[in-house]
Order: sequence, then structure tokens, then C-alpha cells
Amino acid sequence: PMRQVGHLHPSVQSGCWDDFHSSHSHGNFFKSRRYITKCFPCLSLSDQPSNRRRVILEIGCGSGSSCLPVLQQLMSQHPECGDSPPLALLACDSSPVAVETTTRCVKEATKTTITPETLAHCFKAFVADPSIDSDVSLLERTEEAYRQTVSNTNEFFGGGIADVILCVFVLSAVDPAHAETFVRQLYQTTKPGGTVAFRDYGVFDLPMMRFPPKAYRSTDESDADGRSPRLFCRGDGTLARFFHSQTVQMLFEEAGFAVEELRYATVFNANRKTQQMLKRVFVHGVFRKPGATPSLEE
Repeated sequence: PMRQVGHLHPSVQSGCWDDFHSSHSHGNFFKSRRYITKCFPCLSLSDQPSNRRRVILEIGCGSGSSCLPVLQQLMSQHPECGDSPPLALLACDSSPVAVETTTRCVKEATKTTITPETLAHCFKAFVADPSIDSDVSLLERTEEAYRQTVSNTNEFFGGGIADVILCVFVLSAVDPAHAETFVRQLYQTTKPGGTVAFRDYGVFDLPMMRFPPKAYRSTDESDADGRSPRLFCRGDGTLARFFHSQTVQMLFEEAGFAVEELRYATVFNANRKTQQMLKRVFVHGVFRKPGATPSLEE
């Protein structure tokens, strides 16, 4: 039954996503996002200093559909990296079932291209919810996951750990009342000079137009244009928010980020059965944390 409430606590949403991923535990509900590395050149290792390991953190890993293209890019660039890969890909989700699904799907999809030894040193999925101010922060959970992939490290990450945070179609699933906490924890976890690669649903995206009026949820928050957030509740209880680009800009700038890229991305998907062209609208952004990332030699 649909929950007739405006604000859904993150723990409730985590349970809804647990149910969703339990129903799609085979992991192929979401196709591999092969476009990710093309849309976000900051995920590339080509400009990475040879003396420092690059840390990429994905928020809301789901079934691993964004992890796989990043790992495939790693192996194409460094096929013989052994137990010293130049990348640590860390992936978190508020749903324990999603973390289990991602771990299993990544192992299965990479078993012929990445040795278990290399995978253990470059990939780790863990449970974390940036929308909650808990006793253990996102930064601390990410540090713990990083240390599990790296042996004998004494690195200190008080100013942030991630070179790049990948935040793709996840902020839309967060109750607007918790969005500021979510983005603030991203800022704390990003290294000085690091970036957040962002893509999410935009206003007038096709699914927004298809939601029935009864699915709309009013909130006390407001978008940058003064209107109530375009927030809807699916039949399974999960949330879907459709963003105005200026709302995204406001959230990230208030957290301390500088805007490097921000635009609407319009994509037309062809429905092969009906021959219809389906218009999708996304908000695409790259946000940088001020400062310079220090090298290990400094």
C-alpha cells in the first residue's frame, strides 16, 4: 500500500529499497551504465599521479550498474596491476541487500577479466546512508572500507578521502528534508580539489509526467523556483524527486562546492515495440570542493 505521508525517514526508505532489491536480486534490473565514463571524464585514470592511488566513491550503488564500467576502464588501462591497482573503487548503499547484490554481481561480471586478488585490492561495497547524521559519518565508513582494500596504510583523511564521488540517480530517492545533510556529507568525504559527478532526474522528465496525482507528496521544503519539490511516491514506497537545475546548484553551493558543470541533458529513447521516442530529462553536474589535493610527497 502507498504510504500517505510527506516525509519518509531514511530508515523507512532503506527498508523499501531492501524490498526492491530482494525482488530483483539477480541484479540485471538496471543495465550497465556504460555511458558513465564518457559523461564524466573525471573518472578516468589518465591524469592520475603515479605516486598516489585514486579513490572513487559511488553513492547508492544499487546492483552495481555504475561500478562495472569503472572497473572495466581500470583493467583496460592497467591490465597487469596485480595487488597494487591505481584505483580504489568504493561503493555504498543504504540498503544491505543492495550492497550484497552489488558485491555478487561485480564478482560474477569480472571473474574472467579481474583476478580475485586484484578485485580485493580495488573494490569494496559497504552500507552507508549519507542522509542520516549518525554516530559514524560517511567519511569514517569510507575510510574503513578503503583500509580494507589497502594493506599497511597510515594515511589520514581528515579533510576528505574521495577524488571523485559518483552520485547518479540517488539524491532523487532522498526525502527533501534530508537532502542538505546528504550533500553536506558528500562535501566532508570529498578531498580538497576533488569532484562530485552528479546526474539525476530533471523536471518534466517522462516518468514525472506519468505519475498519477495521488502519488504526489507535498513537503515543507521548496525548490529554487519557489515551488514545492516535485516529489512522488512509487507504489513500492520508494521516492522519486525531479530536480530543477537551480535547486541542485543551491544544494551543492550551500554545502561549499563550486559549480564546474551544470546543465539539463535531454535524451531520446526509442521504444522498439511502439516506435515511440521517449523524452528523458536529466540534470547533469560536476561540483568541485575548493582546494588542492596534496600529493604523497608533500
